[in-house]
Amino acid sequence: DNAEMLGDFATLNIEVAFGNATVYVPQHWRVDLKVETSFGAAKADAPVAPTSKTLIIRGEVAFGKLGVVYVK
Repeated sequence: DNAEMLGDFATLNIEVAFGNATVYVPQHWRVDLKVETSFGAAKADAPVAPTSKTLIIRGEVAFGKLGVVYVK
């Protein structure tokens, strides 16, 4: 919840294989998932509050799951 983004967007590169990963982001950020999946899943719900900050998540998920959780 105390994370800060210096610009309007930031990029997180992630790889998940045969497991699960959860990314926790502040509720006022928007998440843009640009993740490729192979027998896996990646999911991010809509942000809770309007925002101009965007976290771009790039990478791959194979035989696993990537979730995004908004924290208050």
